Amino acid sequence: MLSHDLYGKIQQSPRADSRCTVHRRAASLQQSPCVDIENTDIRLCAQRRCYPQKISYIIIHHLIMWASSSTRIIHRCTLVALCLFSVGLLSANAARAQEGVKWVSASQAIRLALAHNPDSRAAEQNVVAARGGVEQAKVLPNPDIFVYTLGREIRPAQAPTPNQFGFTWTIPIGGKRAARIAIAKTGVSAARAGRLAMHRQLAMSVETAFVTVLLDRSMLEFAKQDQNTFRQSVKINEIRYKDGKISFGEVLKLRIQARQVDDAVREANQNLINERLELRRLVGEGVLAPHYQVVGSLDSPKMPQDPVVNTVLQQALQNRADYRALRDQQSSAWSALTLARRQIIPDIGVLADYNREPGTDGSYDLELTATMPLFDRNHGNIKRAQADYQKAGLAIDAFRAQIRADVARAVQQWRTSQQRLLAYNDDFVKTARESLDIARHSYEEGRGSLLDFLDAESSYRDVQRAYRTAEAGAVLAAANIKFVSGKDLQ
Repeated sequence: MLSHDLYGKIQQSPRADSRCTVHRRAASLQQSPCVDIENTDIRLCAQRRCYPQKISYIIIHHLIMWASSSTRIIHRCTLVALCLFSVGLLSANAARAQEGVKWVSASQAIRLALAHNPDSRAAEQNVVAARGGVEQAKVLPNPDIFVYTLGREIRPAQAPTPNQFGFTWTIPIGGKRAARIAIAKTGVSAARAGRLAMHRQLAMSVETAFVTVLLDRSMLEFAKQDQNTFRQSVKINEIRYKDGKISFGEVLKLRIQARQVDDAVREANQNLINERLELRRLVGEGVLAPHYQVVGSLDSPKMPQDPVVNTVLQQALQNRADYRALRDQQSSAWSALTLARRQIIPDIGVLADYNREPGTDGSYDLELTATMPLFDRNHGNIKRAQADYQKAGLAIDAFRAQIRADVARAVQQWRTSQQRLLAYNDDFVKTARESLDIARHSYEEGRGSLLDFLDAESSYRDVQRAYRTAEAGAVLAAANIKFVSGKDLQ
């Protein structure tokens, strides 16, 4: 921390009047965009373009030079300690910025993706470009200025002298400029709606990737638990084989099954690695630490009531940003049609000049010109604009039907996920576990067959995987209901 009083003391110090290097560098340090003395804080700039080593050097230089101007030992010791603390804090902040986020929740991952994902940032630039289109549509055409000169003699050569000055300007009339402005403004609305739609799609992708990471992590944990349990069973049965209680063929089957269990662990680990990389890509390059951890569990959110297709459809038509974007595009197509119809109205050309003839009085000219629309009445462009407007309306109808189908599928998916989650409840999982324990104990006691034991193992694995998949499916189904209805996923 570097307080503002420090800079004031530097200015008031006896050596500051000599215009020393410390005074000048302190003034430049106060104006630096990377060091904030007014707010008593030293931080890296948001763009990460500052070098911590250089900033640390400047801080150390200023503090030591100011400490040397004081005659009290306690001031020097205090400032040296403050210098070391500032450098350590700055280095720690730089290290944390380079490492990235180590722990991330679903809502935090969505916020980071909206801030750092390249597609999200590109959507922001689309809005900026659309605003530039509005600004450009409002401007009037530039006038043309001309100067006419006449050289009267070649032999002997005489320099030409200007004898005519003037300008020409085309005045747009007929509402064409207003139509262009209307097209540009609807383009801004469409760009904003498209940006929001892209953000919602990105949030849904991040939510899906996050839930998939949770699912794969849960699958890996179960696979490792199953691996340890089965290895213990193999060791016990190896001892039974040595005691002559089971045959070598049964031991071989157990060893083969153990290899399959090991393969399941490797596959679950690979799936987790792939989904973690996908989530890291969606959030943004370098935002998450390489070995980040997700925070959350596969708990399905409770719906206030059973979703109804018509209710969700009405919410979707009111809230969906992509639907609003299509309506804005239709408005833009209508403005383009209006502009095409007004193009046949000729613009007015204005000319004004001043003529200067040697030996005579000066004169001036005024001229108005307009194009007569006798042959080209812009019929082709009008028909094309009409077709574009009709296509925009048909696109809205098609997208409305798509929304209706998406809503119906989302509601049915949510109901199915709830039924599956109810079927694979905790009691059912406990029952499958008890069945496996009974089969294992019976086989190890010599009262059951190896086939029954392996079948119980396979059934228990299927139940565990189905239960975890049902939990993840319920979470994604609830998120999909929010997505298709246009609600905020955060």
